[in-house]
Amino acid sequence: MTDGEFGTGCAAVPTDPSNPGSFDAMAKEPVATAASGNPLLSTLVTAVQQAGLVDSLNATQGITVFAPTNEAFREDPEGRPRQNARRQGDADQGAHVPRGPG
Repeated sequence: MTDGEFGTGCAAVPTDPSNPGSFDAMAKEPVATAASGNPLLSTLVTAVQQAGLVDSLNATQGITVFAPTNEAFREDPEGRPRQNARRQGDADQGAHVPRGPG
């Protein structure tokens, strides 16, 4: 990962290419498998598993997933789910999984 390549939210992503949660390692795996190797994405992985989307995501070619980290699913200081976590339903997933060319 080069400086400035990703935003500050990605600062906690491992940089050792041998770590399954690093960008280098995740780029070599199908989407759901890649996410499962990154502990910062464990809440998303659980949601994908519960929705039965693992096989679909792993089999789909030419997609990029803008994956929210666990922080996005945490409660606010008053104990309410954050707005973006409440909107993470099937109707909203298309915005997070755009198709690439081809």
